[in-house]
Amino acid sequence: MKNLQKFFFLTLTILIVLGVSCSKDKDEQETVDPFIGTWKDITIYPNYLCANIDTITFAAGGGMKEIYYEPTNNPANPCVRFVDETSRWSKLSNDKYRFTYDDGEIEDFEVQFLENNQILNQIYIELYQGDTIRTIIKYRRLDL
Repeated sequence: MKNLQKFFFLTLTILIVLGVSCSKDKDEQETVDPFIGTWKDITIYPNYLCANIDTITFAAGGGMKEIYYEPTNNPANPCVRFVDETSRWSKLSNDKYRFTYDDGEIEDFEVQFLENNQILNQIYIELYQGDTIRTIIKYRRLDL
């Protein structure tokens, strides 16, 4: 009887340990940065033919790939891929990120995640001739 109680207690202990470790793995998966993924530019650009086909991808390891298009005079192919740039991104705080380009240029900006992390607003704040200029680039998540 004592052996049966020891076996039951040991089995229960193992199940509790496995249950706790599994729930920890689930918590770790939920902390993936919402910035990671592929995003499509959905900003409204008046009179810009190639708007809304540009994409940017942020990899988990900090890699970044930007693909941009520009208009052509060819009606059969009105937009041509003109920038295919790789660089790095890093998180500075909860709502601040940094791009570090291969040429050494650095851009810091704020972000807002909307609609259950399906919309990303990239916010640049700059001073120009004494005025504060706020530029927002809006993206929609393509993956998931």
